[in-house]
Amino acid sequence: MQVRQILFYAFIVVTFIWGCVAPRTRPQKYPGSRGTVSKGRATERVQEFITRLSQQTRIPPRPYKVWLDVNGAEELEKILSDLLFDEGRNTNPKVLSLGTDNDGAHLAVSIVKPNPDAAAVLAGRLAMRSKGWETRRGLVLMHLRSNKAPSIVGWLRFKNHNGASQLEKAQGMISFEDLERLHGLTGIIKPI
Repeated sequence: MQVRQILFYAFIVVTFIWGCVAPRTRPQKYPGSRGTVSKGRATERVQEFITRLSQQTRIPPRPYKVWLDVNGAEELEKILSDLLFDEGRNTNPKVLSLGTDNDGAHLAVSIVKPNPDAAAVLAGRLAMRSKGWETRRGLVLMHLRSNKAPSIVGWLRFKNHNGASQLEKAQGMISFEDLERLHGLTGIIKPI
């Protein structure tokens, strides 16, 4: 009987010591929309992300739930293009200008709200949930050049839709039509 008690207490002591010595592991926390939107405006992190992207340098998409690079993926590029130009609610979507890169390409993001089928393709079938896709929003990243149709670079989906909703209401959001007029671009509203 005493041997059993001694073994039991020894087990408890060993377990306690093991718990104290073992390294602490915490689930990785993502900053969510705070990393992308501040006071209704895109943060420098977004601008830095797109600038690096235009220079073909990849950085970890930590503030975002999903990042899709559509370079070479015709299906994804077509889906994003359809969301921007072919669906009735996005015939002239609002965009946020992020300036131009060294090659003169105008960098812009557009807020879109994909239908459930498009969202399923963008997120992947395994990630799709039966509810909530209608409220999910994301950013489409584009290169805009004069006399050329928009070149869609990729798609960012936020950790939650609040960040995109804030960004959509930002003062810097303008329509494609206004962007064409302000910067002398053509072929944005109706791709050539």
